[in-house]
Amino acid sequence: MLRTGKKILKISGIVLGVIALLLAIFHFWFISHAKGMLEDAVAEKSKGKLKLTVRKLSYNYFNNRMTIRDAVFFNTDTATSNTASRFSVKELKVELKKLMPFLLHKELLIDSLHLQSPDIRVTRIRNNTDTLAKEDKEISIPYEMGKIYNSIQDALKMLEISHFKIDDGRFSLYNRTLPRSMPLEISNINFSIKNFRVDTSKIAANEKVLFSDNVTLQSNNQRIAFPDGRHFLNFKKFNINLAEKIVVFDSCTIAAVKGTTKGSAFRIYFDKLQLTDIDFPTLYKSNIIKADSVFCLNPRFNLIVESDEKKNNQKSSLQIEDIVKQLTGDLQMNFVVVQN
Repeated sequence: MLRTGKKILKISGIVLGVIALLLAIFHFWFISHAKGMLEDAVAEKSKGKLKLTVRKLSYNYFNNRMTIRDAVFFNTDTATSNTASRFSVKELKVELKKLMPFLLHKELLIDSLHLQSPDIRVTRIRNNTDTLAKEDKEISIPYEMGKIYNSIQDALKMLEISHFKIDDGRFSLYNRTLPRSMPLEISNINFSIKNFRVDTSKIAANEKVLFSDNVTLQSNNQRIAFPDGRHFLNFKKFNINLAEKIVVFDSCTIAAVKGTTKGSAFRIYFDKLQLTDIDFPTLYKSNIIKADSVFCLNPRFNLIVESDEKKNNQKSSLQIEDIVKQLTGDLQMNFVVVQN
């Protein structure tokens, strides 16, 4: 019985060793091939318009979590597209629903995506012919960021992702069509989409409704210089909440400096600036801020208007409404409340 027990233990040890060896071989094979499988899957899903490169990848089999480091996404259709985009991520955490579809069919079934310190760079390489853009030669910030948001929504829908999160992101906007324009840069971006899903109750595919429990965007301690080099936006805190349809700025300063020889200047400060019940689709499509109400707490206005004296007492070409439009763009408001 003792000899039989030793033989059983020996055989069991050999079997377990072989299984461990096979698992180790499978793990190293999977890690070495997963990068290529991911890159191929991204190219296939985007129909060759998007490319992915990955430096390092690891996988936890207990929670189905894949960690990708130093990933870079960029579009390959720059010959026909008006903009070029580059999306680099220091760390990307992907929680898969199932591993086998990815191994057998390169099919990504993802439950959640978490991006740590992504750097999004959008470059205008030729003038925009899309009629949704406000100006042909000017960059519309809501329009360009709206395109990125729609691209994220398309990716979430295509990959059937429920949760999406960005921590400490950075967004940069360049315009090569105007060589003298400054890049616009926004950092400390925190963005999340919770429980994203598609309403499949509609019969027609084009009638499917995309919605989520909430979409939030926060950023802190920003000093943003706009491409013209004259306009600036500073704030301590910024928050967008789509479920509540509000935008809130805390300790916000909006300013424009004078040109080299003449022009207008303004500096407007708010302890708090809050817009409620905002129509976000209209903001993206038409670059119009449409909201039910605006609340301003402790604002301080400093406006400098210079008339053109060379026109022999003719009406000044620069009006107060021009300054306001530089500041806010097109506005459609029902109520404006100013306190103190």
